[in-house]
Amino acid sequence: MKWVIFLALGVLVGVSFLPVEATQPTPFADPSFSRFFAQAGASGQKLLWGGAPLVSLVEPYADAAGSRRLVQYFDRGRMELDAATGTVTQGLLVRELTSGAVQVGDDAFTQRSPANIPIMATSANAGQDAGPTYADFAVAALSRSPNRTVSPDGVLDDWLLPGGKVLTGPVPVVAIAAVYIDVTGHNVPDVFAAWFATEPFGTLSWQQALGYPVSEAYWVQADGADHLVQLFERRVVVYTPRAASSEQFAVTNVGRHYYRWRYGDEPGEEQRRLVAEPAADVSADLVAPLGYSASVVLTNVTDITDLAIGPDSRVLIAHASGTISALAPGAGAEVPLVSGLQNPVAVASVGSTIYVVDSAGLHRFEDLDADGIIDVSHPPIALPFDPATVIAAPGPNECLYIGGVEATHARSGFATVMRWDAVTEQLDLVPVTFSANAAFVLDVSGSIWAADADGELVRFTLNELTRGVLSLQGIAAPTPTADAARGATLVRAIRDLLLYRPDGTIGDPLRDMLALVSDADGGRLVRLQPAAADASAAATPASDLAGSIVDFVTGFRDPVAVVAGLDGSLYVADDGRAVLYRITPQ
Repeated sequence: MKWVIFLALGVLVGVSFLPVEATQPTPFADPSFSRFFAQAGASGQKLLWGGAPLVSLVEPYADAAGSRRLVQYFDRGRMELDAATGTVTQGLLVRELTSGAVQVGDDAFTQRSPANIPIMATSANAGQDAGPTYADFAVAALSRSPNRTVSPDGVLDDWLLPGGKVLTGPVPVVAIAAVYIDVTGHNVPDVFAAWFATEPFGTLSWQQALGYPVSEAYWVQADGADHLVQLFERRVVVYTPRAASSEQFAVTNVGRHYYRWRYGDEPGEEQRRLVAEPAADVSADLVAPLGYSASVVLTNVTDITDLAIGPDSRVLIAHASGTISALAPGAGAEVPLVSGLQNPVAVASVGSTIYVVDSAGLHRFEDLDADGIIDVSHPPIALPFDPATVIAAPGPNECLYIGGVEATHARSGFATVMRWDAVTEQLDLVPVTFSANAAFVLDVSGSIWAADADGELVRFTLNELTRGVLSLQGIAAPTPTADAARGATLVRAIRDLLLYRPDGTIGDPLRDMLALVSDADGGRLVRLQPAAADASAAATPASDLAGSIVDFVTGFRDPVAVVAGLDGSLYVADDGRAVLYRITPQ
């Protein structure tokens, strides 16, 4: 039996998009982060995290909803949120710092040089006496060691010097290999094992808090003292035998080190902007909600067909003339990426891959190191669609969803959806068919939401198509020509759908769905508020639903595409004014 899933929302205009002032402000970007922080206990919180959060931002991640996820950095680590499940994970920051492989998906990495940052550094201005760097540990972290817990040679007396050279010599105190971790091939010394037994990380085990060891324990000299140091996947543990008993064990500032290595600066009080700044502070003829500002970032652009966010976090722009370009940060200009295409109608990015659909089919361009330069180009894959009808949207698990009208069934007016799986490199038919749609989007669960030509917002999930989610009759389409069908009118009216939150994360379709509309007044962004009857009752006709359509940004002349940046900015291409707008939450 079909089920109906939504309650009437009856919310004031734009209210969910306005800044919310909490009665007790929290530094945590999400309540899940706060709960995870509490697991370390009062004493473990300072040890494990170093204090309050430093900065939160949205980072590209191929296997997260919309290929992005919310993260929060601390002095001594990073928390990551899986929006689909609410699960919090911790970054394997030390593994990345020593290997240079930045993880941008479950099995996707971009490569850079290991971090030349002293592991004991407490500031960006660490001196010559700060000891070895993460790069100095790179060789040690890439090799396995024998099990020394069953060997007479169990005493740990190796010193690691700046530059990565290892020497054997006298040690301040005797440390013996006590536990061998076969997963990574490294020995944990007895002094660390004894400390772990005291449960210093609250309810988190040492494996949960630190990960597995990625190096042996080495003696190092830093800041005039001798330390026994071992690198684990998530954190670095330091034992200083000459220190006071309460200060002998410490965890280094790996979160701050990682942020400096990846982004080139120190985490500040405000969220880092990962997108282009406006070319000029031009006040647009737009009406936006309180707390948002509008500006123009590009002018004299008349052939934009689609927008996306690329692997390097820049805005990708598809031009009907056959090129894909990226918006250059701070320059108010475009940087060419791909040329020679045949009227590209859709562009999307999943992980390190940029997908483009044109008259030749589905193209794949790999930006393996997220530097804004195409490293690999693949031949196009044929699609069964009439190119003029194609739209594309990224989905979970490194998949791209492509919708359109099959060329051999153009008169039917029914849209077909296909899924490209980047892991298996297979193009599969999705078992859903509905009236030719203007746009669709996927939520964190993988459900497809589409603006249907029958004048409804529909949802397809678990092999069931739920109609009547929201009537779209309140969206006024341009006056149709004499021979235009009702479906074609709606296609002209709704140009794009997206799930949007001001923090840059993927929104909830019940509260955060926006539609880009080209209507008789020019164009606008509207908020769709789905609603439905009691789930136990029969499906309610769309005309009887209490859902609503609320203006969010108005004043466009002929908008053709919209995308949300990782910092929460909205980019709208307006063909009528030949500009690209940026709408920024303050």
